[in-house]
Parts: sequence; C-alpha cells; structure tokens
Amino acid sequence: MKRSLLKAASLAALVGVAAVAALPVLAQTPAAKSAATMPIKRTADGKPDLSGSWTFRIAPPPRQDARGICAGPRCGGGAEAAGLDPGAPAPAAAAAAPAGPRVQFPKYKPEFAEKIAKLNKEQVNTDPALRCQNPGIPRVGTPDKIIQTADQIVFLYEDLNGAFWRVIPTDGRPHRTDAEEGPFGDSVGRWEGDTLVIETNNLGEDTWLTDNGAFHTYNLKTVEEVKLTADGKLDYKLTSHDPEVLAEPFVKQRTLVRNTREPLQPPPCVERSIDKMVGIESYHPNPRW
Repeated sequence: MKRSLLKAASLAALVGVAAVAALPVLAQTPAAKSAATMPIKRTADGKPDLSGSWTFRIAPPPRQDARGICAGPRCGGGAEAAGLDPGAPAPAAAAAAPAGPRVQFPKYKPEFAEKIAKLNKEQVNTDPALRCQNPGIPRVGTPDKIIQTADQIVFLYEDLNGAFWRVIPTDGRPHRTDAEEGPFGDSVGRWEGDTLVIETNNLGEDTWLTDNGAFHTYNLKTVEEVKLTADGKLDYKLTSHDPEVLAEPFVKQRTLVRNTREPLQPPPCVERSIDKMVGIESYHPNPRW
C-alpha cells in the first residue's frame, strides 16, 4: 500500500515538473506572442522609421446605393430614399487610435483672464485662423504624413486652411541665428534613443495655441516627442512653453495609427461671411486633437 502511494506521489511530482517545464514553450507559441514583442521598423542607419501617413481617427465609409450616391445619414440622405433596407446594419467603423491625455485649454496666469475672455467673445473678429492664415504650432495638430531621411524629417499637414509643410533637420545643427519669426518658427530635431525630439523657437505671436482666444507671446517655445510603439502606432506629444503668460506648460498628446489614404491637397481656403457670424463662446477643440 505504501509502495503504491509513493509511486502515485512520484508520478504526480513528475507530471507537475513536466507541466512547469512546458510553460515557457507554450508562452512562445504564435498564439501567445504579444504585439509588444514585434520589432520596430528601422531605417538603414538604425533609427526608427517614422515615414508614412498617420491619423488618429478613421471614419467609416459612407453607405451608397447602386449608382454610387452617398445615402447614409452622414450625407444627409436616408436609406429609404436610395432604396436600401433601413434595417440593414451600417458598416462597422474602423478602430480609432486611443486618445492620449489631453488638456482642453491652456492654463494662463490669472492676470490674463480678462484678455482671454475678450478674445474669445470676439473670436470671429480676432481669430487669425478664420481668415485662412497658417494655424501655426501647436494648433495645426499632428502631421498627416512624415517623410524621413538620414539628416532631416519632413512633416506634411492637410489642414482646413490649406496644405502646410515643415522641414526639420536632424543632423545636429543648432537653431538658426538668422531665422525670421513665423507660424512654424525654426525647428531642429535630435534622436534621444528611439525618440525624436524637436525643439522649435522663433514663433511669431500672430497665431493661437488653440481656439477661444488662446494667445501666446514671442517667447513661445515648443518641444515635440515622437516615437513608434511596439504595436506599430505613433506616439506624438507636444509641449508648449510660454512662462510669460502660461501658469504651466500646455501639453497635447495623441497616439496615431497608420493611414492607408495618402493626404490630398485640400482646396484653397476662402474667407466666408465672417461679418455675419455670431460670437463663438464655447470651446471647439481642433479636430486633430
């Protein structure tokens, strides 16, 4: 009896050891592999390859009838008008990239509250973006396309106010001493490990940080941090520093996904009937953020 019990205990112990030993093997099966283990795509010089089209939100395709006419609610039409089954399920929306932490509005020093309220109330007359001007950094949002070479990064933007671009050297050069102030300022980039860090100065004060009177001064400086994630997304963080008027840095952050649609040059921006618009007193965040 004792021999049987000892034999059974020994067998159980062996089975337990074998099961534990098998665990690492099971963890390496394709089904168990995590996306976090996938290698980051790199360029020939070993840097993470940021090139490509990026977006944070992919809209579902509109419903169409047999003639190709948009018939979904997104187009203002009805399924019945196009002869479609009103009970048919709408196409599933493509998965959107998760939004990172975001700050809705910059935090200003208390003495500037009255100025911001005035600019906000009179936004239709004071907002430079309503007159087709370059929205500038950070208001232009995240790049729609990135082109990367060994010594520079190019950001392309498809904005409501037009198509814009930035060329950012990454060859170690300092900021220019002869750069003129402007909406995109003077940018230089450097690699800190696998993170691209872009510092921008010489930003003119005729742009806003975001809507609703978010002005800034000539002292504005921005820092962008861009990196690939292990699952193929793009982390983008932009911090605005303007200690003369801001009580704390203004941070905007997004996680982007690859976009199969290449950016198209938007139609020219035209000034609309601004004089007939009423005051905009609620916050309308830039759709890119």
